[in-house]
Amino acid sequence: MAELHQRGVELVAQLLDAADDPHALTGQDMQALLREAARILSGLLTRDMPTSRLHDEAEADPLARITVQSAN
Repeated sequence: MAELHQRGVELVAQLLDAADDPHALTGQDMQALLREAARILSGLLTRDMPTSRLHDEAEADPLARITVQSAN
C-alpha cells in the first residue's frame, strides 16, 4: 500500500507539471499519463472503500465496476 501512496504522490507532481506546460507532452504521453492517473486513483479508491459497498455499487455504476475489476 505504501507503493500505491508513493506512486500517487509522484503522479500528482507529473500532473502539475503537465498542467503548467501541456504542450511539453505528446498526445500519446498525455494519454498515458491520464490512464496512469485513472489506474492509481482507482487503486486508492478501492483501498479506501469498504468491501461490501464496493460490490454493491458495482451492480449499478460502471466506474465502480472498473474499480472492482482492478481490485481483483
